Amino acid sequence: MTEYTRVTVQGEGRKADLVLPDDEPVAAMLPDVLSLLDDGQARSARPVALVTTVGDQLDPSLTLAEQEVAHGTILRVVRVDQAPPPPEVADVTDVAADAVQSRPDAWRPVWGVVAGAVLAGVLGFLAAGFGARDLAVSASALLGVCAALAVVAALLARRRHTETAVVAVVAAVGVAVVAARTLTSGAPGETALVAFGLVGLLVAVVAAAGFGDAGLALGGATAAALVGAVATMHALGAEPTHTAAVVAVAGCLLVGLLPGVAMSVSGLNGLDDRVVEGRRVSRAEAHRAVATTHRALTWSTVAAAAVTGACAWVLAGGEDPWSRLLAVAVAGVLLLRTRIFPLAPQRLALLAAGATPLVALLAELGRTDPARALAVAAVAGVGIALLVGARPREHVVARARRLGNVVELVAVVALVPLVLAHLGVFADLVGTF
Repeated sequence: MTEYTRVTVQGEGRKADLVLPDDEPVAAMLPDVLSLLDDGQARSARPVALVTTVGDQLDPSLTLAEQEVAHGTILRVVRVDQAPPPPEVADVTDVAADAVQSRPDAWRPVWGVVAGAVLAGVLGFLAAGFGARDLAVSASALLGVCAALAVVAALLARRRHTETAVVAVVAAVGVAVVAARTLTSGAPGETALVAFGLVGLLVAVVAAAGFGDAGLALGGATAAALVGAVATMHALGAEPTHTAAVVAVAGCLLVGLLPGVAMSVSGLNGLDDRVVEGRRVSRAEAHRAVATTHRALTWSTVAAAAVTGACAWVLAGGEDPWSRLLAVAVAGVLLLRTRIFPLAPQRLALLAAGATPLVALLAELGRTDPARALAVAAVAGVGIALLVGARPREHVVARARRLGNVVELVAVVALVPLVLAHLGVFADLVGTF
């Protein structure tokens, strides 16, 4: 709907109070305004301009709204060659202050929260480290501290003390890292994986119970579930590559289910049901549901890709040829599955996870056969360059998409026999019969 601005236009001999549309360029309205004023300057060959009382000249190519012309503004019609100079700002201090506030890197309250949260995380890490090293504090006690901090953060978040809740969560993260190191006896890879799972659990609890953020909660729950599966199999005495095989396959299957899960968690599917039932859905509700869906899908995809990529890296380093074939299949599924994800963080996470086992296999080949590894790296580099720079036609893209669907289906189907072969099921069957 068109908005209007009331202005007073002063000509050579007459003035008029006009109500002009905000969405029309000044140049389009100026002939009618001059004709209304019966201004002599309108018949002059020299161009004219509209000038405010302080000397600001309106840009003829812009609208009144774009130039922030207020109601009641007095505009004078003058020739361009007789227009007064624009006003000069004498208060340099105000200009400098406004320039600072308009910069994207200006200090804002959020940076104070970030600094405080980082400091709290460091202090939590140091305090937990001192307790575990010098006071013989057990891992279960550290986990209890994490749980207490998570409860405090959730309560603070429910009372709208968002900044304090964030600081409490990050402090719990610092304690969780030490707890993970204690649980895994300090092994770097295992510590990082367990810490990732504990952090995911903390985030899921606080996001769901405190902030009511379904997207962040789904991401944390995804990380906690996959790491929990790794920890459970390790506790049952499974070999590292066997654990990695099972969790990597589970992660690949989970990545395919995440879009549907994200839509359910965000309530987007519920909106569709309401529309089918004939109930109205506001545009604001739909926008919120879509935004929550994308946030949930992003966080959960990043979490699943991180754990699945780590497990695929373990498989690539195994001595069993079945584990390496399984690593290649997992990489293929992750790389091809990027096509169904719309946002850059989601695709980049899956690309990184899919490339991890392939890079590990190339590094292993470099230790045994450097010449062949160099050739493979060169061919892969040329192929990537051609793929990135290609601008194929639509029918070629359609054929490539169909081919990708077939290859992805084959890779997914191959996951099950490969993981069974790696676990030794086929060998046991052959020995039995």
